[in-house]
Amino acid sequence: VGLWAVKSFMRFIYAALLLCRWWMSDWISSASAVISRSALLPGSSAAGLSHYIDANLARDPGESLLMVRYLDVIMLHRDFYANGLAALEAHCRKAVGKPFAALNETEATPILASLLKGNPAGWDDVANAPPAPLFYLAVRGDAVDIVYGTMAGFEALDIPYLGHINPKTAY
Repeated sequence: VGLWAVKSFMRFIYAALLLCRWWMSDWISSASAVISRSALLPGSSAAGLSHYIDANLARDPGESLLMVRYLDVIMLHRDFYANGLAALEAHCRKAVGKPFAALNETEATPILASLLKGNPAGWDDVANAPPAPLFYLAVRGDAVDIVYGTMAGFEALDIPYLGHINPKTAY
């Protein structure tokens, strides 16, 4: 294989990785309307839940701080979130006839609560969707981490942060 072919292949891989990174970042930003609701955890949107998930999906899975890592989920983390959000959207459209982002807090709360009872209507229409209670547990855990588990979260609770080593970034 010639040097030209190797360079062309490397350029293709680099462009594909940039495209995937752009798509995931854009997708996570648009998904913030779904996962950063007060119905999930008050303050999670302001604390940057969607950015927290985006930043951790970009990391090596072994260094991720996402709750899904600690739950020993076998599927890729980005697939877990993408399929879970798609299933939540399918359930919402089937249950109330509109997208989750269009719901007010009063409408969103029972939709999220229904995830705790098993896979609700429409959930299984999405291939490879994680179980609804597991998805809720992971995303709610991520929300709790970003709201209360950071140095800013400790400060908001008026609890001294006593980490052995202070983190270099907020998350």
